[in-house]
Amino acid sequence: MKSDVGSLIGQLFITGLSGLEVDSDFEAHYSRCPCGGFILFGRNVHDPAQVKKLTCALSDLASQHGSDFGPPLVAIDQEGGALSPLRGLVTSFPGNMGLAATGDPEAARCAGYGTGRDLLALGINTNFAPVLDLAREPLNPAVGTRSFGDDPRRVAEFGVAYANGLLDAGVLFVAKHFPGHGSVSEDSHFSLPECKTPKADLVAGDAVPFIEVAKLPQAAVMVAHVRFTDLDPDRPASLSYPLVTGFLREEIGFDGVVLTDCLEMGGVRAVGSVPEAAVMAIEAGCDIVLISHTPELQEAAFEAVRDAVLSGRISLERVERSVARIRRWKQGFTVAARAFSLRVMAQSVSLDDLGERVVTFVDGETPRSWTFGPGPLVLVTPAMDQITLAEDSMDVSPLLQELESRGVRCARVRCSMDPDPQEIQDVISLVEDSWRAMKRRTITGPHRVGVAAGADCDRSESSGADVPLPQVALVVRNGGGAPGQAALAAALEARWNLLLIGIRDPREARPVQAALSRRAPALFTYSTESVVLSALARVLAGEASPKGVIPVRM
Repeated sequence: MKSDVGSLIGQLFITGLSGLEVDSDFEAHYSRCPCGGFILFGRNVHDPAQVKKLTCALSDLASQHGSDFGPPLVAIDQEGGALSPLRGLVTSFPGNMGLAATGDPEAARCAGYGTGRDLLALGINTNFAPVLDLAREPLNPAVGTRSFGDDPRRVAEFGVAYANGLLDAGVLFVAKHFPGHGSVSEDSHFSLPECKTPKADLVAGDAVPFIEVAKLPQAAVMVAHVRFTDLDPDRPASLSYPLVTGFLREEIGFDGVVLTDCLEMGGVRAVGSVPEAAVMAIEAGCDIVLISHTPELQEAAFEAVRDAVLSGRISLERVERSVARIRRWKQGFTVAARAFSLRVMAQSVSLDDLGERVVTFVDGETPRSWTFGPGPLVLVTPAMDQITLAEDSMDVSPLLQELESRGVRCARVRCSMDPDPQEIQDVISLVEDSWRAMKRRTITGPHRVGVAAGADCDRSESSGADVPLPQVALVVRNGGGAPGQAALAAALEARWNLLLIGIRDPREARPVQAALSRRAPALFTYSTESVVLSALARVLAGEASPKGVIPVRM
């Protein structure tokens, strides 16, 4: 009986691993914790051949221990945009807010299909996407551009389209984070956010996209580590019977698979240990618990759930219901791409056109205050380090390369995320130096100048006419959390023609604009995906027009 119970319980777990391959240590670990699925992260990714070999090895390992349950779930958070662990291995698509900026849900469906097709080629059959949280709180670092916007019906429309695209490719989707992570300012990776929104308002707002997506075949929902006090004043939604069973299952009527977010996140640690949280999640009505990182915690959680079943705390019938749901969900693996016309459209879609439909321009208070053309341009860029665990580090270097290839005379000045007054003066001096270098005709391509110690300064000889006073573009990143950026923008505006380039949530530009004597023109890309940076370079070079529309209220 223990062996049968152990096999059943294993189906209730998705776990992560640390390396690039299945080694003897992981095989031994799996024998102690035979999970029903795996989640991959950037740490598991090197190149396409390695990922394919890894996913095949994981599938082989799972089949040796539980062939009766079908192929394992092999999952990843390939959202596009800010969170793209397979960047460089799969087609570059904008993130959710970028897709919404196109105004066309079919763009989201094509992105979902294209992503799903690429995932299947690597042996990945489940995508933890789309994010359906509303971007209602600009200071929320865990949502931002991962959201399609702040209007519940529009988010639902784009979310359904993206999910259908994944299903068209034969990949399972997981809508997250029910009933909505977008109305709080805290990050559940580090703490337990609290939302006091009344239940009726949730039903009319944050929960709307989930209610709509839940109607799709093969739907699955991930529950947030957020405490919704009007429904359960004590526990986060992921561990709450009133939220999962009462609200999601009984009131909304959802009978698909329900997963927790990772139980190693701070939003759970505030309530209890990972093993006890795993038991609480199953009791709440979740079908799958996600433990992404630590083998010891994965094994301890597996043992805790097994002990709860053997002691009668959780009934065997309760486990069997979840396993039955998971079996039904996995039938999506055998669904062929459902729409031939969509396949043709997705294969022929112009990524150049998609990028230009994403890039958004908002003019300044002085009309036509910025000239798009071959330069000269000084690009001031803050540090690109990771701001939240819900996004990857960002990189604007491809923009410099694209500008160079288009003959745009451009210099780059680096600075920290939140420069102090002395660093601001240093940046001003470096911008002036860059312009002098251009005027001496000593630069043809991207000229990188760094404020930090050890930064590079590359110059090359060229010839050409005298260079006029350069325009200065400031990349805005985490503007609301870095007041030094606003002060830097004001100092730049006092001397030069200024353009703002927002590469995350466009609302981050608000405090920067407030520091200026008049509103500066701004371009928004919503991510640093190559598809949008390439389009941005064409716009800056005067070769293309930005067509996007901001999908959140400014």
